[in-house]
Amino acid sequence: MNSKPVIDAVLCGIENAQRNYENWSGGDYLHGAEYIATYCIAQAIQKVDSVKYFTVEQNARSAIVDAGGTLREIGSKTISFGSRFDLAVWNSTKVKGLVAYFTSMRKGSQKSAEKRIEDRTHQVFLKARKHVTRKTKQGLSINRHCGRIHVDGDSAWTAEVLEISNYR
Repeated sequence: MNSKPVIDAVLCGIENAQRNYENWSGGDYLHGAEYIATYCIAQAIQKVDSVKYFTVEQNARSAIVDAGGTLREIGSKTISFGSRFDLAVWNSTKVKGLVAYFTSMRKGSQKSAEKRIEDRTHQVFLKARKHVTRKTKQGLSINRHCGRIHVDGDSAWTAEVLEISNYR
């Protein structure tokens, strides 16, 4: 499965969730509204032709095994027994991990909200890359997919997807 349409759908879903939440809340940002984001992402993913189906709150260990992977490849202690994927997208034997997140910032004393968002998301990526490199065996790569930074006065927000894949 080509991951680009799925990644684009995830970013679109988060943007739709943010717009919906702004309308419902009188202008607040999406913080703490994970279920709204999950629902909007699921709606967007459903429209991707290459996606067979997806599951919600899928046990991470069983999803990896069901997709043809082994826990030995990533270390069985890396994923706890109760870990779940908010959404698991199915259509391939290759396992890819998409970590999607939303962040917002206000203008600081030294930097604009947009610059603070750029710095924060870059740091998140660097820490994730370090973690993937240090905590897993060779064979995994991580790619960053940045959403558009939306600026609203002294505040800004964005969504990003980190794609973790097995390149063996």
